[in-house]
Amino acid sequence: MPAPSCREEGNDLVVRGEDFCLVFDKVYGVLKSWIYKGKSLLVKGPRLNFWHAPTDNERNIRKEWKSFGLNAMKHRTDGFSWDKKDHCVIVRIRTRIAPPVLRWGVHAEYVYRIYGSGDMVMEVSGTPHGESLPDTLPRIGLQMEVPGDLERFQWYGRGPGESYADSREANRMGIFTAGIEDLYTPYVYPQENGNRTDVHWVAATDLNGMGLMAVMPQLNFSAHLYTQENLEEAKHTCDLVKQDFITWNLDYRQIGLGTNSCGPAPLEKYLLHLEPFRFSIRLKPFSINAVSPVVLSKQRLDEYEK
Repeated sequence: MPAPSCREEGNDLVVRGEDFCLVFDKVYGVLKSWIYKGKSLLVKGPRLNFWHAPTDNERNIRKEWKSFGLNAMKHRTDGFSWDKKDHCVIVRIRTRIAPPVLRWGVHAEYVYRIYGSGDMVMEVSGTPHGESLPDTLPRIGLQMEVPGDLERFQWYGRGPGESYADSREANRMGIFTAGIEDLYTPYVYPQENGNRTDVHWVAATDLNGMGLMAVMPQLNFSAHLYTQENLEEAKHTCDLVKQDFITWNLDYRQIGLGTNSCGPAPLEKYLLHLEPFRFSIRLKPFSINAVSPVVLSKQRLDEYEK
C-alpha cells in the first residue's frame, strides 16, 4: 500500500490518505487534527504526561513531586522534520519537557509513522537531564483529548474494575466493555482513578461504531469526562465539571498505589523511577461495523510494506 500524501501548508503539515487526514502543528510540535471518513477523532494531543491527580495514598510524596514541578511541566518544540518513504510518512518531533524556573527536564522525541492504511505508529523516547532530578514519577504516558461522543470503550486486559501495578491481581484478564461513566471510580475525595492495567488493546467508539483504537504489548489506560486539573483541584465530587471532550490516558507505566495514607509507600518493585524510557504504540481509526478491534489488534504493519 503506497504512503499517504504529505505537504506543508503554512505552520501545518497535512498528511492525507484515502479516507483520513492528519494535521500536525509544526510550531507547537503536536498532532492537532485527525479526520477519518469525515469524522473528527481528536481534540488535542497526544503528548507525554508525567503527572496525575494525587491519590490519598500519595499525601506525603505529593509535596516532593510538586517541589520538582511535576504538576507544571511545559513543552517546548526543539525540532520538527518529516520524510516520505515508499510505504509511510515519517514525522519527527523533538521537545524539551520541563517545569518553569527549575534546572531539570526531559529531552523527548516523538517519531510518527503514518501508513496509507490509516495506521499511525508512535515511537516515544525520553532522557532526563539537569540538576536535582526527582526520584520517582506518578506516570509515563500519552495524554490526549478526544470528542465526547467516543464514549464506548472496549479493551483486552484486566477488568472490569480499576487496577494499578500493585492491585492488578484483583481483576481478571478478558475482553471488557464499558461506557465512559463506568470507567470513573467515585472516590469521596476526587483523585486519580479508573486505571486499567495489562491492556493489550483498547478502542473508543461512538454510538455508530466509529472511533479510534490503541495497540501496545502492555499498557495502562484511563478515560474521564473530567480534566486532570479538575480532579486535582476538586475538594468534593460536586466540584467536578464534566467536559464535552474525553481525557484519554495511554500510559507506558504508572506508579503503584501503596497504602501511605495510613501505611507504607509502594514496594520498590512498584515504584516508577525517573530514567531513560522508550515505548511504541499503534493508533488506528476504524469502524466496528466493518472490522472488530480483536481482528485489528492482530494485523501486522509489515503486510502494508510488501
